[in-house]
Amino acid sequence: MARLAPGRTIVELGPGSGSITRQLLTHLPMEGRLLALELDPDLAYRLRSQVRDPRLAICMGDAADLGQCLHTLGGRPVDAIVSGLPFQSLPALSRDRILAAARAELAPKGRFIAFQYGLRLLPVFRRHFRRVHVLGPVWRNLPPAYVIVGLP
Repeated sequence: MARLAPGRTIVELGPGSGSITRQLLTHLPMEGRLLALELDPDLAYRLRSQVRDPRLAICMGDAADLGQCLHTLGGRPVDAIVSGLPFQSLPALSRDRILAAARAELAPKGRFIAFQYGLRLLPVFRRHFRRVHVLGPVWRNLPPAYVIVGLP
C-alpha cells in the first residue's frame, strides 16, 4: 500500500498501531508530510510516542472530519489517502461521509487506497470515485485481503 501512495502529502485514516504509518514514512520524501487521523485517543498517544518523525502529524478525530484536520495543517491538496478502516463494519452513513470527505480532499491526480477483506462494498467505492481498481487478493495476508484504489 505504501508503494501505491506516491506524493508529498499523504493522509492515513485509522493508523492504529502504526505498521502502515512506518512504511509510508519510509517511502515519503524528506520534504513530505504525513497526516495520521486516529479516532482512538490511546492509539493516537501510542503512535505519537513510538513514531518520532518530523514529517508525521497526528490528528485525533473522526475520518469524516478530514477536511478540518487538513485545514489546521495548512490545507495542501492531498496526493494519497491510505485507509485500513474496516468499511464493511461501519454504518452506511459513516462510510459515505468518510469516502466523500476523502474524495473532496484529493488532488486531481490523487489516489484513495483502502485495504479491505472482501469486495462486497465495491459498488460503494465506485459511487464515490471516478475510477476504481482492485488489486489482489493479497495471499500473504491472513485472511487474504484486497487493495482498492480509487481515483477522483
